[in-house]
Amino acid sequence: MPGLTSGRLTGRIRRLSLKVWITLLLPVSLLCVFSVFSLVQQVWTAYESRFYPLVTVQEGTNGSPGDVTYVTWSGDPASGMTMKRMRQIGADTWGYRMMNRLFPVISIVLTGLSLFGLAVLFYRLKLRRPLLELRSGIERLRRQDLDFTIRYRSGDELGDLCAAFEEMRGQLDAAFKELWDAQESQRRMIQAFAHDLRTPLTVLKGCSDLIGLQTDKGSLSLETVKRNTQLMKENILRMERYADSLREMRSYEEWELKPETVGLTEWCRKLESQWTLLAKPARIRLAVICRGGGYAEVDSALLGRVLDNVAGNALRYASSRVDITLDLRDAGLQIKVEDDGPGFSPESLRRGFEPFYRADAARGTGLGLGLTIARSLTKRHGGNMSLRNIEAGASVLLRVPCRLYPALSAEC
Repeated sequence: MPGLTSGRLTGRIRRLSLKVWITLLLPVSLLCVFSVFSLVQQVWTAYESRFYPLVTVQEGTNGSPGDVTYVTWSGDPASGMTMKRMRQIGADTWGYRMMNRLFPVISIVLTGLSLFGLAVLFYRLKLRRPLLELRSGIERLRRQDLDFTIRYRSGDELGDLCAAFEEMRGQLDAAFKELWDAQESQRRMIQAFAHDLRTPLTVLKGCSDLIGLQTDKGSLSLETVKRNTQLMKENILRMERYADSLREMRSYEEWELKPETVGLTEWCRKLESQWTLLAKPARIRLAVICRGGGYAEVDSALLGRVLDNVAGNALRYASSRVDITLDLRDAGLQIKVEDDGPGFSPESLRRGFEPFYRADAARGTGLGLGLTIARSLTKRHGGNMSLRNIEAGASVLLRVPCRLYPALSAEC
């Protein structure tokens, strides 16, 4: 228990603010100076009394200046003064004078040591730990290492400084991770783009070589020219689509958010009328389900673009049904798109958001950027997107943080 009490006391002392510490240190320092001087004076008085005692002399008696130091006099300066007491020194005049000068030096030295001790105590109890943590953090920042935490916590000014440093470190860490993710995403996109360009370039090179070879042999026919020209045109258009898609993705990364208050009920109706028309030609039953009413502050244009990609994918692979469910929960908007298609393959669950990835390259004419663009836009809104399989097909879940407002009209 005594150790626990001492530890608590030390903790409370450390939590005192710098203003309180300085306010306490000033009077304590003055008290130390006064105490040291008073103690040295008492020691000097005891030393004099022990080795050089006061001697009472008879009236009219004069001592020898080489043997005594006169202390007390009586009488009138005008009529003459008589020594009453003297301090007996004898032949040790040099020793007395040396000690008389040494004791003030001792007073100054002891005062300095006491003040130095107070400074060391202040440093160890108040400054040492936060300064060491801040110094270590700065050194790691110089090495571009952000994988650390400032653990010093206190309610004083140094605690606020460490908390601000930790917040700055966290923001730098998040910014570097975001930059790294962006660079990694761009690297993967360039690799995928280069890989996908290889096919149309190979076709163009083959057509060109074939036309050149038959021209040299004089066997080039009009039918061969038409067939290869058409093939070259198709692959040139494919390359243009790749370039346009990359340009489009770049514009999405720079999308400027424009949040507006959107009524969930009204938005569901608009989505249903839009997507029902698109689902009819494919003979797919599409339903937009609104769970509860309310209002959300979101960028409806951005989320509409996200749904264009996600719902478009669902319609492409669904067998007969697509359900889009909107719900306001967990301080944000949740959108779930489900279809009764074959679902995601294990590789699609792992690589579904990679640019230019297509689970079935033989089906459709897509470039494999739909989910990539959708997730990029969702992240732009501060949200996230996930893929999973359900019992009857595939499901894509979007969570977008936003301000929510209670319903002011009838529920869905």
